[in-house]
Amino acid sequence: MNVKISDVDMLLLNTTKIKESSELVNSSFAYIMDNLMLLDSQNSDELIEQEAKMKAMHQLTLARLREAMKENPEKIDNACLLMDVSKNLTFISSQIRTIAQELIFLFEAKIVKHTQGEIQTSNPEDLLNDEKID
Repeated sequence: MNVKISDVDMLLLNTTKIKESSELVNSSFAYIMDNLMLLDSQNSDELIEQEAKMKAMHQLTLARLREAMKENPEKIDNACLLMDVSKNLTFISSQIRTIAQELIFLFEAKIVKHTQGEIQTSNPEDLLNDEKID
């Protein structure tokens, strides 16, 4: 199925957070590429935290699209396409977060995990202890 941008209902698109999500992914990608080129982990903590913001925007987008589909079933096709776009932007954000975690590990020798809205950090010497890292 070939879809042109003009085929997508612009009013429906404007009710979502897809534009904001794409801008956030674009800037996050630029930061992560800069970090890779400079062999630095600067801003990596911020990039990890931005994934939660992306997930919140995705949930808001889904809620607005579901409501639009209920109100006007003719918008279902466009809404489904926009749901896929939002889901894929969220996936890209997740991949950027993973790269940021790896950069912190490479350049700061810290293991960073993102769990339930908080960032947990451990140092390599923590691995020598018998305690399990969550």
